[in-house]
Amino acid sequence: MMPCPFAHEMVGYSKQHPDLDIGIHLTLTSEWAGHQWKTLLGNQVSSLTNSNGFLFETCEELGAKAQIIEVEQEMRAQIEMAITAGLSPAHLDCHMFAGIINPEFLNIYLQLGREYGLACIT
Repeated sequence: MMPCPFAHEMVGYSKQHPDLDIGIHLTLTSEWAGHQWKTLLGNQVSSLTNSNGFLFETCEELGAKAQIIEVEQEMRAQIEMAITAGLSPAHLDCHMFAGIINPEFLNIYLQLGREYGLACIT
């Protein structure tokens, strides 16, 4: 979960344990009150965030408000950040299944998997 604290520590752990099946848990929602995450792209993807700049708490809210281009931009940014940090991901999956809540999100998710040569876990 690249928007989360300690993501880079997990990347470091993965480098020490290359035999593990570690993927990128794409994060478009942030359900924990008092411990919320922001997007990597900030104001560039404002349709993905609430009035305080945090990711929405529910998939329903995300699905109702997110602009599809911003979903793709944020997912791509998370993948790129992980790879740039040194992760060799084995797969993609989605926090709270947010990346597959509707056909448009699913198409982006699968497209990114193909583009980066990663299995998409649902």
